[in-house]
Amino acid sequence: MQGRNFTRTALTCCVATLTYLCGGCFDREAMLESEIGDVTWSCVPPSGSSFPIGDTTVTCTDLNPVPPVFDVVPNDVSVSTDQDRVQVSCSPESGSTFSVGTTTVTCTATDAGGSTASAEFDVNVRDLWAPNITLGDVMRETATSPGLCEGIVVYDVSAIDNCPGDVTLSCVPANGSLVPVGDNRVDCTATDVAGLAQSGTGFWVTVRDHENPVFDPVPDDVTVTNDPGQCGAAVDYVANAADNCPGVQVVCSQESGTTFSVGTTTVTCNATDASGNKASSESFVVPRPFSTIISNVP
Repeated sequence: MQGRNFTRTALTCCVATLTYLCGGCFDREAMLESEIGDVTWSCVPPSGSSFPIGDTTVTCTDLNPVPPVFDVVPNDVSVSTDQDRVQVSCSPESGSTFSVGTTTVTCTATDAGGSTASAEFDVNVRDLWAPNITLGDVMRETATSPGLCEGIVVYDVSAIDNCPGDVTLSCVPANGSLVPVGDNRVDCTATDVAGLAQSGTGFWVTVRDHENPVFDPVPDDVTVTNDPGQCGAAVDYVANAADNCPGVQVVCSQESGTTFSVGTTTVTCNATDASGNKASSESFVVPRPFSTIISNVP
């Protein structure tokens, strides 16, 4: 019931939420008309009370409220629960770090009513990164070993991988092996447990020959007599040199088999190997004159 403002004097009853400007009462029946029939009200202050001059609020309550009635009753409706009310948890959680290989993820969904469902799927992590080869100290240049035309190659090579497990590292030629004089390439390959390999990592090692040739034997001095009727003699001698590497050449100031004049001739021989290392030797060739004495025998 909607309240109204009234101004009355000397009234003896009131039945609505009325605001009076002065004490008095109002005709109750005019305020009780309703489409739902007679209404029983309880008002505070009650009807018949004396109201002072001024504004007074009267609150009335329907003692027999009639509930509303549906004109149209809705049909039965069946719907599923909202998806956003389902809680899903997985193990391992999304965003976790998965190891190389296959990991099964188990997920459980729980709705507001406590119903659950489970599902599984596999996460397969493949290792696509080959090991990394690192070069440490490398002897880029070395000398031949004594008496050999080879030198020992020395280097420090290691390999690391993104995944745990042994990494197989192989290099050719191997560390500590003998390699020939000249430039030698060392190639390394690293392979991890997944079979991934890094190859083609290499470096160069140069072996230099610093060993001089050696005359073997050392030419001796030669003393011969001149050829008959000649003022000299053809002299043969031997001048050989040995070296740790093949290709040594011996050159003498006067070749063996040539004619040497009577007197002393110094022959100088030089031996030079393929790396330019040299050795020298000197000897003397002395053709001596001789005379034939013919005696007159009677």
